[in-house]
Amino acid sequence: MKFWKVLEYWACRGMLQIFVAVMTRAYPEDSGEREELILLQNISCYMLLSCGVVYIISGILCIGHFKRARQKKEVSRDQAVRDLQELERRREELEALLLIDERV
Repeated sequence: MKFWKVLEYWACRGMLQIFVAVMTRAYPEDSGEREELILLQNISCYMLLSCGVVYIISGILCIGHFKRARQKKEVSRDQAVRDLQELERRREELEALLLIDERV
């Protein structure tokens, strides 16, 4: 995902899967001896094609947008927890300093 940011979008993932399905289907079927291999190839092709269609439809319906929004919300929640812990630690340090100042 670091180098292929476009794959964060579901529609792009779907197009990639459809491309792989088409390339799988384009493989020549001239060997009559390997019927089970051709059957598996056809099954995988149609499964990839259907997954690609589902990804494209989901991407168009903005389901990927909801996923990214949820991830962003989780990141902000984690940041808020870290900030709260830092503030709590700082408060304890300041209270300790106040106790030292009161004794003096």
